[in-house]
Formats: sequence, structure tokens, C-alpha cells
Amino acid sequence: GSDRKSCLLSGSIGSSSSSNTSPSGSPSRGSGAERVHVDQSTQPLQPALKQATIKKDLCRSQRSMSLGSAAHESLLAAVASSSQGPKHTVDMSHAENGDKVVLLVENTRFVVDPAVLVAKPDTMLGRMFTVRAQRQDGVELVRPNDQNEYEVADGLSASCFRAILEYYHIGKMRCPPSVSVSELREACDYLLVPFNARTVQCHNLRSFLHELSNEGARQQFTAFLEETILPQMIVSTEHGDRECHIVVLLDDDVVDWDELYPPQMGEDTTQVVYSTHLYRFFKYAENRDVAKQVLKERGLKKIRLGMEGYPTHKEKIKRRFNKAE
Repeated sequence: GSDRKSCLLSGSIGSSSSSNTSPSGSPSRGSGAERVHVDQSTQPLQPALKQATIKKDLCRSQRSMSLGSAAHESLLAAVASSSQGPKHTVDMSHAENGDKVVLLVENTRFVVDPAVLVAKPDTMLGRMFTVRAQRQDGVELVRPNDQNEYEVADGLSASCFRAILEYYHIGKMRCPPSVSVSELREACDYLLVPFNARTVQCHNLRSFLHELSNEGARQQFTAFLEETILPQMIVSTEHGDRECHIVVLLDDDVVDWDELYPPQMGEDTTQVVYSTHLYRFFKYAENRDVAKQVLKERGLKKIRLGMEGYPTHKEKIKRRFNKAE
């Protein structure tokens, strides 16, 4: 028969588990189908900010150690050295009246004029020190330690945090060679600092453009979800269904099945949407990963996406010796 492979999105509206399907390349028209299973009750996502690697390794090793052993003593010494070493001070800015705050990140003290932080109130540090400037009865979002230092970003490297502080002072962040673009992006997400082509400068253009594409894909898929996918899911719920299987075809595709002998699809009900834009969006494995993450964040589970065959034409009829086969 004549099989056209198209973008098949199949989703479930009630259970959890996900599987990734990555294409071997960018399929041409009629070379793949996208399937997504979606459901509605995931666990909370992990925090946006990753913890320091040394802390993870130390905590992981500690589980298999006995108290008083040489390995345990070595672990305690490593923890102490990582937290009690000499502090390095970096002067970023000072107010004319001498007002300053000290931000402690990875044993490095950053001295900053609080007005610089307050000038960007949409960021986490801006909000924190805006509340501090307007506080009544000592109310603060984060309290300083005994040395009057604010520990604001546990798990961030000092070089990454310094790059972020540049945004407050000059409006741009220059990603240092020792910091990966993904680490800087993650820190920006955590601290609510905008990460885009206007605020970031990177030497590694490949990684930088990859992060920008991920953000663009997130915004684009959110629009697809609201305008195209969600209406199909709602149609499924009107029939009491708990799952939704959606096939995405090109705008000019035509489904021509034999009415008496339709092809076996493996699903009881399949809905078809025609969108060349969505079809092409799903051909990238990275976009499918972003789509899964968005669906999980929206509370769905049991998500599956894949480029799979979807027949659009009825079986061809061959005739031999005046007999149809």
C-alpha cells in the first residue's frame, strides 16, 4: 500500500511516563510522523538551579561511609575546606553615600551598590533588595549572615555570578570561557535575569544559538499548544476519553482511505490536524524535547512523541489476469 509518513502527535490525558524518539536527520516531506502521549498530573519539576558538583559527590559518598573511618574523616575535611577557605572580595560598585551590600557566592564576596540591583526590579536580586530598601520592622526576603553577607545563589560559580552582575551594571553579560552557556542560562532562569541576544555575549556561538533556539521553541510550542493541540484534547474529553492521539499532517495532505477497509492504526481514535508549521517544528529532536518539557510543566503525563508512519492513501489495487488482488 501507499504509506505516507507524517507528523503524528498522540497524547494521553491521564497517566505518566515519557519516551524520547530522535530522528536520524531532518525528514523531508512525507518521511516521518510525530506521536505524543500526554497526561495530566506530573510531579513538581526539579529546581532550576543545579547544586555544586562537589556537594553532590560528597553527599553521595557519605552514604556508604562508616563514622570514624579514614574515608569519613577525609570527607569532613573536604567539606570544611570547601566552605571555610579564605574569601576573595570583588568590588563591583559603591554608592556615593557609602551604601553597599555584600553578596557571597562560592566563597567570593561581591561588593555591590544596592541601587544598581534595585534598578532592575523584575529580577530576583532587584526584588529582594527593593523589599530591603522599603522594609518595615526588619522584614527581609533573605537575611544576612553574621558577617552581614547575603548568600544568594548557592550552587552557582563565582565566575558565573560575576557575569550576571555585569548585567546590572552595563546591561550585558559576557559569558567567561570557564562557564558553559547552559550554566549561564540556568543561572539567569533562577535569578530571573533575561537571557537573549541583547543581554548576552558568547564566544561559543553554537551553544549560544542552541540556547536561543530552545527558548524560541518553547514560545512557539506554547502557541501551538493553545491554538492547535489543546482544542483537540478538549474534543477528546467531551467523549469521556482519557487519552488523546493527534496526527499532524501538512496543509495540503489528503487522507484517502478505503471506507470498507481502513488501515489498522493501533489506536481506537486518532484526530488529525493540518499544519505544515507544526509538522516542520516537530522534525527536530530538540524541539520535541522542549515540547515534552512544556507539556510536563503544564501538568500532563504519559507523553510520547515520535516520527511514525501514518497512511494517507488507500491500498493500491493490482490486477492480474482480470482478477483484482
